[in-house]
Amino acid sequence: MLAVNASVLTKTLLRLEVAFSWGNCSLPLRLSTTLIHREPNSSLSHPSTWQPNVRHVRSLTCSSVVCLTSGGHRHKSRRYDFKDANSVNFREINSCCNRSVTGTRPMYSSISNLTKAGRKKSKKMSTSPDSKSPSEPEIAEENSPSVASNPELALDKIIEKLEEFAPSSLAEEWDNVGLLVEPSPPHEVHKVFLTNDLTEEILEEAIKLESGLIISYHPPIFAPLKRLTMKTEKQRIIVRAIEKGVAIYSPHTAHDSVKGGVNDWLLSAFGNQTGTAISCSGEDKKYKLEIIVSKQFKQKVQEVFNTENGGHPKCEKKADGSYHFNVICDKETLKKLSTALSAKKVERNTQITKLYPDPCSETGAGRFLELAESVTVEDCVQKVKGHLELEHVQLALGKGKTMESSIQSVAVCAGSGGKVLAGVKADLYLTGEMSHHEILAAVSMGTSVITCNHSNTERGFLKNSFKNTLEQLLGENVAVLVSEVDADPLKVV
Repeated sequence: MLAVNASVLTKTLLRLEVAFSWGNCSLPLRLSTTLIHREPNSSLSHPSTWQPNVRHVRSLTCSSVVCLTSGGHRHKSRRYDFKDANSVNFREINSCCNRSVTGTRPMYSSISNLTKAGRKKSKKMSTSPDSKSPSEPEIAEENSPSVASNPELALDKIIEKLEEFAPSSLAEEWDNVGLLVEPSPPHEVHKVFLTNDLTEEILEEAIKLESGLIISYHPPIFAPLKRLTMKTEKQRIIVRAIEKGVAIYSPHTAHDSVKGGVNDWLLSAFGNQTGTAISCSGEDKKYKLEIIVSKQFKQKVQEVFNTENGGHPKCEKKADGSYHFNVICDKETLKKLSTALSAKKVERNTQITKLYPDPCSETGAGRFLELAESVTVEDCVQKVKGHLELEHVQLALGKGKTMESSIQSVAVCAGSGGKVLAGVKADLYLTGEMSHHEILAAVSMGTSVITCNHSNTERGFLKNSFKNTLEQLLGENVAVLVSEVDADPLKVV
């Protein structure tokens, strides 16, 4: 038998006492732990700020579990009884504790795991004719690390699956993608919550649904944060997520670039044809560095390449006695080499060339498509409305074009497409938004433009494509939810 008693010591301390009955013997064993809350003025219900210190008992059989819920100065308990101690579903107990025992998750997770192992041992001992009741239980080492009861539900495993679909390396250099908020391990994810934007209202929706991971297409942390206070919504969102032990992950432009991502979904408004990326993804960006030096600096240049792991540059001596070095490297290596050469005061002429992959690459920003059959501008408008589930879109007709003009090629970019689409020769642009002057430039080229508001070109991907993809990646043990609160802030009135 296991029971839990709780008492609030001060505004910042909560003491839990865990008592066990072992076999048929009632043991005078009482273990207690003090959970220390780091913020004196905030609620006691924040698990990520409590530090449990408990010694766990092995070889236990458990017939009931009492779960404690604590908030502020109030606490209540909930008891879970089981008819047969040997058939206790410890995963179910963990699930109950994760929902009901606010702040004690690390302790209960360990108790259930150790008890499960002990239950098998006790059952084996009871079936042996020579087995005797032990005089005292085994005590695990203090501060034993907790582990996820199901490794496949661990946060890091979920993140691995997300990166398999769209590696963060595909994102633009200026973007902030990947895992942005990580609760203390072990952190199991039973529910994944999808949203295009993360506001306070949407965060509360995710918390109410008991989500362990929020995937927010737009990163809630973008501009650098120097402090976490209650003064701005962005800061409050991060603080609240940490308090509730909710992880936050953002894919953003990695989902734009990947094959089968946001831009491919947007392009499917015009059929199931495959388009090509308009610009290359971050993963493929390389630079060619060419350095020209006199003989006296040749040795220093070679030393820099060796010490900075700058690769193996080609070196060619020219007729005028100068030495030409050239190497292909990524942006980070380029920065290191330039800094090191300047530190050694190497007098040089430098040329840097940005390299692009084959234009037929399937990953990158935007998509371009030559339609198998031409359609009219009016047809395109109706296709976009149906695909994005919108009643209204904005249209700028290209110079000399009408609603009946033929469209043979389209270029799309989810979100803000002004820079990506600039100069692309296509009969039609489809994007979320473009500036006034960017639209005028496109119209002057004879290109018609459809805009739908920024997030309307992104949001449908979550519900109509990514949800299914994620369910296949994660399996039936993880529920995938889509926000019902999330919506574009602009409305036509």
